Amino acid sequence: MGGVTSGAAVKQAPEAPPIESSLGALARRAAHDEQAFRELYDRMKRPLYTFIYRMVGHMGEAEELFQDTLLKIHRNLGRLDDRDSFLAWCYSIARNTAISHLRRRKAITESIDDRPELEAPPNSHEETEVQLDLRKILMQIPPRYRSLFILGVLEQREYQEISRMTGKSLASVKIDIHRARQMVRERWERLRKGGKL
Repeated sequence: MGGVTSGAAVKQAPEAPPIESSLGALARRAAHDEQAFRELYDRMKRPLYTFIYRMVGHMGEAEELFQDTLLKIHRNLGRLDDRDSFLAWCYSIARNTAISHLRRRKAITESIDDRPELEAPPNSHEETEVQLDLRKILMQIPPRYRSLFILGVLEQREYQEISRMTGKSLASVKIDIHRARQMVRERWERLRKGGKL
């Protein structure tokens, strides 16, 4: 008699937790568990590396800066507040690391008058002329606007999330992304008319 009756409700599988909360839980474990940190690394490598590469335009530098970012994340996992967005926190570290690097690189290249050339990504044979032109244009706009263009336009992140990543007010983020779009548009038009960047 203990069998299931025909009118019994079917159990539904629980919904998967949102990506952000699962990353946050993994990050808390990763502060003390190397296996969890390896899993966190696997999940964060592609988005963070891609963001950093778009910021600096050079694979070797991007790899080095990604490793620096990862070390900073690992060292500071214990300080992460439960209320913080883990993903925004990681992007904030990556953004600051890339911008600091670009400032140092600018100081060095200005002193020796030698700009590093853009390096093509591993799948460069698939890169269109439009993508290549956009990468060149991005390297010409100031890093803080570049980062906002990448986050807001290329990665299509929510303005609220970008505000958390950058520590800027929502209004400031909207204004700066608008300015970044204008900078890219102006350079794009100039390039299309045969002018120099």
